[in-house]
Amino acid sequence: MLNTRLEAIEDDIMAALKSKRYGLEKPKYKNVFIDSGAANDEITDYTLQIFETLSKRDRTVSFRTSGCIFPVVVRLSDYESVDTEEFNGSLFIHVH
Repeated sequence: MLNTRLEAIEDDIMAALKSKRYGLEKPKYKNVFIDSGAANDEITDYTLQIFETLSKRDRTVSFRTSGCIFPVVVRLSDYESVDTEEFNGSLFIHVH
């Protein structure tokens, strides 16, 4: 079963990136950053994969970053703890 809180965070990130890219509406966040506590990398793109069978639905979201501190591809589900914080029009994703 999907972690609904994690899925909601992923949905917020994807919506912000779509709004920025296509200019369809004013984005909720100017930028989205993944934060390790010491430094931030901007999340710049994502890939969404959905796997469905008759009995279950799974999805994997991979985010691409600017690649300074974090790997270029990050999956939030790989971390034990994921928290969010809004500051100055940007969304910060804190991972542990």
